[in-house]
Amino acid sequence: MAQSDVDYTLAEINVRYHQRIQFPARLEVGARVSSIGRKHFVMEYQVASSEGEVLVSGESTQVMLDYDSGATVPILQEVRPAIEAWEPGLKGLPREHHGTSCGL
Repeated sequence: MAQSDVDYTLAEINVRYHQRIQFPARLEVGARVSSIGRKHFVMEYQVASSEGEVLVSGESTQVMLDYDSGATVPILQEVRPAIEAWEPGLKGLPREHHGTSCGL
């Protein structure tokens, strides 16, 4: 599977700013795939202070897309196991979004 074989588009993004971040703050940044549907996957993001206080959180939904036809397509059979291998806890999760945090 070539990298160019995996085409998706950003369908939705939400960002919540919990607190102001000031330079030169040291930050911990986390990102993970939180759920996989038939044609989409959801990612969660979190930025925390070095003390662990959540400063920013977010979520995005990516939809698999055939750019030539403009139609949505199922997630490739090779992609789902690759994501599940990268996110070991994902296998037991529902296939639709469940709204957990990144857990930094």
